[in-house]
Amino acid sequence: MEKLDKEGNFIGKSDIFNKRTIKKAVIIDHTDRAIDALVLSISQKGKINFDYMEELTGKTRDKLIEELKGEIFLNLDSFEPNDMNPFKSAKELGDFSRTYVSADEYLSGNIRDKIEVVDSYIKNIEKELGKEENLEDSKLLKKELEELHFQKAKLVEVMPKALDASEITVRMGATWIPEQDYKKFMFDLLKTPVSSRWNIDIKYSDFTGEYRVEGKSSDRDNDLASFTYGTNRVNAYKLIEDTLNLRDTKVFDQVEDSDGKKKSVLNQKETMLARSKQEMIKEEFKSWIFDDVERRNRLVEDYNERFNSIRQREYDGSNLTFEGMNPEIELRAHQKDAIARGLFGGNTLLAHEVGAGKTFEMIGIAMESKRLG
Repeated sequence: MEKLDKEGNFIGKSDIFNKRTIKKAVIIDHTDRAIDALVLSISQKGKINFDYMEELTGKTRDKLIEELKGEIFLNLDSFEPNDMNPFKSAKELGDFSRTYVSADEYLSGNIRDKIEVVDSYIKNIEKELGKEENLEDSKLLKKELEELHFQKAKLVEVMPKALDASEITVRMGATWIPEQDYKKFMFDLLKTPVSSRWNIDIKYSDFTGEYRVEGKSSDRDNDLASFTYGTNRVNAYKLIEDTLNLRDTKVFDQVEDSDGKKKSVLNQKETMLARSKQEMIKEEFKSWIFDDVERRNRLVEDYNERFNSIRQREYDGSNLTFEGMNPEIELRAHQKDAIARGLFGGNTLLAHEVGAGKTFEMIGIAMESKRLG
């Protein structure tokens, strides 16, 4: 209630006696623009609340949806895949809290999966449209198709750019590479005789998460396996198995201690030689993996489908009002965005450096979460 100097002496009353120390809430009860109503809905209600937006604008739900096309999207996960009229069904639902979502939410996450969902609806409706004889029902289905194609087009726009082979690094042992490709590499590298190939195989266990090269000793007279890419202690088949399992090969000698008991002792020289051969195998794999056109195209397509479909959501906290906050506190843009992420993302990690303002961010997330219920 009072201000003190560094020595603890009274120097005056605190600010609460002569000015407002809490930001006054600004109540907006009307707007003509649907986009403004959407911004207010998200900042005041924490979601798309059509009842609230109808009160603000005096417009019907259908009119709001029409004007907000491209700003909000139908969340198709809210419906059964065989629903032929998801947009019509959305209008009949009483709870709109998750039926429509904002553009920043819909156009993020696994974009490829979302396109597949839209495509499944398009396929079902086109199939039904071919059988429909009723004119009104046909018009409705065509309208549904139009909306679905619009959502798909927006998803395609934000799909991460496909990577080509030069932008993809494949580590030997990556489990997304088919076992048959690793086997082909092994046979190509070591020129394994046809007579020995029937007994040699590469198997991956989902249970243990390990690769096993079967028949490692079947190709005994192959200099490529025993000398070029292997050693006289560890052949190349064993080195390939260790490499696939991301293990550095170790070579041990059995020696007797003073009590006559045998023990394993690391042979540094043989171990270093084996590891140098492992590095040779890794380099050969890097050169081999994309040198065949068919294999390159297949693996690049598979890689993009598996690992290059995610688009990060971009959170915008610029429209948050922070009612009740001390007006002396000026949050920076990244702090507002971090608070928005905490509110709307469900979880977050505030991995900011020291002094970036994490304390205010955590307080802001807590206070806004409480206000929004």
